[in-house]
Amino acid sequence: MLSSKLRKVANLSASFVAYCLLSVLSTWPLCSNFETRLPLASEDARTVPYFNMWTLGWNIHCANNVILPYSTGYWNAPIFFPEQNSLAMSEVQPATMVLAAPFALFRSLTVVYNIYFLISIALNGWVSYLVLRSLKIRDLISFVGGAAMTLLPIVHWQAGVLQLVPVWGLVWAFYSLAKVIGVLPEAKPGTADKQVTNSMSNSKQSGSQPSLIDGTMLGLSLSLSFAMSAHHGLFLSALCGIGVLPFLHTFLNRHRAGALMVAGSVFFMLTGPLVYKHYLVNQKHGFAREVSVVEQLSAKPTDYISVFGRSYLRCDPDPKRAWHLSPGFATSILAILGILSGCFSSNRRRLTAFLTVIGGAAFVLSLGTNFQVGPVNLWQIWSDCVPGFGQVRSSYRFAYFVQIISVVLGALAVEQAWGTLSGTQTCWSRTLKASVVVFGVLAAFDPWPPAMKLAVPPSLSSHDAEWIERLTEAPPGALLILPCSTADTVQDYESVSEWMVTGLQHGKPLVNGYSGFFPSSHTSLMDRCRDGLTLKVQEELARLGVRYILVNSYYSRLASDDFDALKQLTSPNSRVQLYEITIAVPLAP
Repeated sequence: MLSSKLRKVANLSASFVAYCLLSVLSTWPLCSNFETRLPLASEDARTVPYFNMWTLGWNIHCANNVILPYSTGYWNAPIFFPEQNSLAMSEVQPATMVLAAPFALFRSLTVVYNIYFLISIALNGWVSYLVLRSLKIRDLISFVGGAAMTLLPIVHWQAGVLQLVPVWGLVWAFYSLAKVIGVLPEAKPGTADKQVTNSMSNSKQSGSQPSLIDGTMLGLSLSLSFAMSAHHGLFLSALCGIGVLPFLHTFLNRHRAGALMVAGSVFFMLTGPLVYKHYLVNQKHGFAREVSVVEQLSAKPTDYISVFGRSYLRCDPDPKRAWHLSPGFATSILAILGILSGCFSSNRRRLTAFLTVIGGAAFVLSLGTNFQVGPVNLWQIWSDCVPGFGQVRSSYRFAYFVQIISVVLGALAVEQAWGTLSGTQTCWSRTLKASVVVFGVLAAFDPWPPAMKLAVPPSLSSHDAEWIERLTEAPPGALLILPCSTADTVQDYESVSEWMVTGLQHGKPLVNGYSGFFPSSHTSLMDRCRDGLTLKVQEELARLGVRYILVNSYYSRLASDDFDALKQLTSPNSRVQLYEITIAVPLAP
């Protein structure tokens, strides 16, 4: 018994190491620049990686100071001063608080960022491998399916957006939901299926009644997905609701209804306060996406035949658009075969229907405003009726779920073909089995991601050391960095996001900031500062609590008279000049 358990542990450990190795190889040359570069992939600007590095650093800071995500101090991040709850204006990613431990060891945000990135890609494969085994799929096929999830094209295409990289929580959530509603296949006595280990469940048969533990696992997986990415969490919640619709009758069973209630309770307790905080901030500021923005970021059906990476078959109908949403040619064929074969399999029919409904809904929703039925625009109705979707900008990212479901359906197709051919041992059947394996491996490794595009992380040169030291030791007060940016493009905020990372070192709140949404008060203040740091503007800043001004050497918009009332804290030869506002603020009557 002990040796059997040791073999299982060794098998799971070896598979995880294999996925870690595949993660390193598929993102090369990141590993060879581990301490000096960040993954950028298809991003044109370094703004988003820098912003995610700042978010990661803020979560580590909160973890080290025992500031929980449910406290006011957590949400009042040091940007957009003096606005409150500024963290709720974009991705929160509280799951990255666990990185406080490796940061204490390496003392480098760049290293910790890359560790999280590579481990997330490895977990995408490893968790998928465990889930596929739990679906009664043979170990070899499950392993190849996990490799396909490690190499999921859209993850590597969007690798510069850190919060979208970990999709393993989504896979776990779909499996947990499938178990609660009772659509998992059962092992048939006398077949090879009964020898497959169910690594994700405590019950001996997946067709048994769900327990309260199963409901807890569903709630935890949903909560964890939201904690890693609110964007993924929102999309996942909507798709889970759609996936359950054909199986609502199953909740007449008290065990399933009880498990679902437990899942809802766990999700509400862990994630409810986070969702509510986002809701309050959105309501206060009236945040919503313009239709024109959503239109630009809605997918087209032809995007699903455009491949990212090196593939044996390329089909780019619109090279200028450069949107690559295809899971791969071979994977697409296997997914279609998985749907067809599942319809004729009594053991997997319900699971196939569940996956097809979710995948189909994700495909339609990814089209966003491009899905028009006569005068009816589905996305407009959806965003008006479903809370949270009025703030969604990139509807095409539903394609993550399309690709995930495609891999699972493809693995089911290979398993079905293998099981059908296992009944005979003729030369013809062995040839077909070998062909199935070859095609499955091709689906997993085609397309192969291109060489990872890297970015230089924010860094401090020796010329910056003086102002950092002076500002760290200075009395409390907010910092304004000039020049101000009020442009609309991501590229224009690259320097701002870099200053945000620097701000984690000196600890002073910034008037500047970058986020998914910008409060109108901040935009208005930035506009006034852009016109020149006049005495009137200095007085307004001092009244708000802004005490320090940081000016780049290339900034030339300020008139010389504006500096008369400022106290210079750095030497005149410094590349970055730090000033203190000393103008007297009139007392309120």
